[in-house]
Amino acid sequence: MPFIIMRRTDIPDGVLQVVDLKPNTSQRSFIYDPGDGQSGYVRNVPEASAVSTVPMAGDDVTPSEFVGAAAYLIDNVEDAVSAGAVDPAVANQAVIDLLAALAAGSDLELATVDAVLVAAGAGAGTGLETGNSTGVLSELLAHLQGLQYVLPAMSVINVAGAFNPVRSGAFVSPPSTRTYYKTGALLISNGEGNLAKLKDASFEYMGVSGGAVLVYDDDGSLL
Repeated sequence: MPFIIMRRTDIPDGVLQVVDLKPNTSQRSFIYDPGDGQSGYVRNVPEASAVSTVPMAGDDVTPSEFVGAAAYLIDNVEDAVSAGAVDPAVANQAVIDLLAALAAGSDLELATVDAVLVAAGAGAGTGLETGNSTGVLSELLAHLQGLQYVLPAMSVINVAGAFNPVRSGAFVSPPSTRTYYKTGALLISNGEGNLAKLKDASFEYMGVSGGAVLVYDDDGSLL
């Protein structure tokens, strides 16, 4: 399952479409094309709250509802040194660094994401899927593609100082979010079709040139 992720931040939702994937979402015949529609709009990376926690009865809880990647990280990543959830400041910085890597056209493989967490201040050995962490790389990629993560108020992040492995948040899917498949049509589009044009440095929107999207395989490598 590849992921088509918006690289730029100056293009609104509802502008860029991938139109050469099959089956075409709006033109297909359900008799001959029964699968999920693949064409459609590319969404921006969802908004991200700056997260924080407060102590309560020996635990650490969220004081309000948070959304986005930082919320996902504090809810799902254990710090390998402290054995608690990654610090909110670490999660906030890691999101900034992940978006910078995306804008730079970097891969988002598991090792890259883990290195970002440590560079942001997490303990050595901290990882999205290591130890008691409950993160999943494909979930993070799906979030960057358009799925929003919602962490409710009063979510328990640490229990008596230790990471809480019970996930409190959940993903909310916008109506236009797609699950893509690595079909021949997608590979052709990525190599020389619609996606190739959207990825190219010469792509222009409102007078500004630069690649608009990146296409990732489900291991975070660039296609």
